[in-house]
Amino acid sequence: MELLLFGLAALAAAALAYLLSRGKPKDETPKAEPKDDEIPDAGEEEPGHAAGSEPPREQPRYQARTAAAIEKIADRIVFAAGVGVFKDMKVGEMLVPSPIPSDEIGIRPIREIAEIPQTLPDALAVDDDRFYAALAAHRLPVIEYQERVDVREDITGQPRKILVLIVDVSGSMGEDGRIEWAIGLCHAAIKRAIAANAEIALLPFTGRPGTWRHAVGKDECLLLSNRLTQFLTPDGGTSIRLALDEGIRFLAEETFTDRQILLITDGDDNVDAEGTRNALSSIGAVLHTVCIGPGNPDLQQASAHYDLLA
Repeated sequence: MELLLFGLAALAAAALAYLLSRGKPKDETPKAEPKDDEIPDAGEEEPGHAAGSEPPREQPRYQARTAAAIEKIADRIVFAAGVGVFKDMKVGEMLVPSPIPSDEIGIRPIREIAEIPQTLPDALAVDDDRFYAALAAHRLPVIEYQERVDVREDITGQPRKILVLIVDVSGSMGEDGRIEWAIGLCHAAIKRAIAANAEIALLPFTGRPGTWRHAVGKDECLLLSNRLTQFLTPDGGTSIRLALDEGIRFLAEETFTDRQILLITDGDDNVDAEGTRNALSSIGAVLHTVCIGPGNPDLQQASAHYDLLA
């Protein structure tokens, strides 16, 4: 009897221990938040995204204005490898029916009775039997007005890549070493572009866009890099919106397979975030924004990559 009671007690204890282990709460101790310079990257963007599609966006990064930050930002400028895809290129022309009279005129067999008024005069000047026989057999020649339209296709070829540097040179950029740091970032970005055989276009801006400087080939790009201090002299106000519009217009008018924009500013000018994002998407451009000092929520929304530096 004692052995039976002992066995039952052991079984009960084991069952209780099992139930308690199943109901054990998980460790809910909060994990330490990463420091600003430990914020993990959101992953490399797929370079060369198609026009009309929106590139993936990453979380904004907050960091100090250091040489290390320059390298981190420059590393985000990634060009597509391999052959280039030129989107929606004109490859020829074709004639299509025109709904209104035009200078282009074609002759074709009749398709329906409603087209009898378009019959050629010579075909009307026959006896009724021959006329209706030709009509029944769809052999009556009729006039068709035509118009020329472009034939457009995506074509592959030698890639044409470009990095557009849109740099704020307003008066405030001359304070606290901002323009010197911005020039350092431009040097690093140009180095990345040269390694990728990309062209460089520089657009300084104040209250309005400045003068474009476009470099093609390694020698021209190095010359542009060496003259940045001459081209980037702080003076005037700030209009980020006008500068971005000008940069997008430039990229839309040229045939590139890979379009990257690096915008550097310390301004808080209002920007149409949705309109800018849609315009960039329509031409397949990637916007990297670097804000020195105050942040800009509009630019954060419009950019694929956004860095805020103290």
